[in-house]
Amino acid sequence: MRTDLDNWTPITVSDINKVFCKLPIKWCIAGGWALDLHQCKQTREHSDIDIIITRADQ
Repeated sequence: MRTDLDNWTPITVSDINKVFCKLPIKWCIAGGWALDLHQCKQTREHSDIDIIITRADQ
């Protein structure tokens, strides 16, 4: 059974930065996108973007 949650497109890394940079918390991109950003190139397609924040800011 399909739901509306099956049909979505993640926002870009740039858009995430625009949203999160306004927040007074420590955050970073994790997972596959973090590796690609570290290498300064996209190595594969990503279906999502993982964001983490520090425990103190949760």
